[in-house]
Amino acid sequence: MTDPTPNAPMPTPLLPVAQAVMDAAFSVYDCEALYSLTEEQHASMIAAAALCAVADQVVPETKEPRNRLEYELGNWNARGDVRREILAIATELRNHQ
Repeated sequence: MTDPTPNAPMPTPLLPVAQAVMDAAFSVYDCEALYSLTEEQHASMIAAAALCAVADQVVPETKEPRNRLEYELGNWNARGDVRREILAIATELRNHQ
């Protein structure tokens, strides 16, 4: 079959984090579970993927403070708290029935 729009511009590639959200949103189409999801469950899955991407971009997971000052000022703990809160929302959305 030929492309009905051969002169259509190619979409601009997404940044990896945006592509991860799109992949998560469309991953359900690769399985039979698609037919058992409600619109609300599908929307929850997309929102959860977006929040996980936000957490990875804004407060990436770190094993230890980047420097002594960050640790002394408490920024490292605060970053971890923010990341946990964002991911908790994503988990709640994923588990929403």
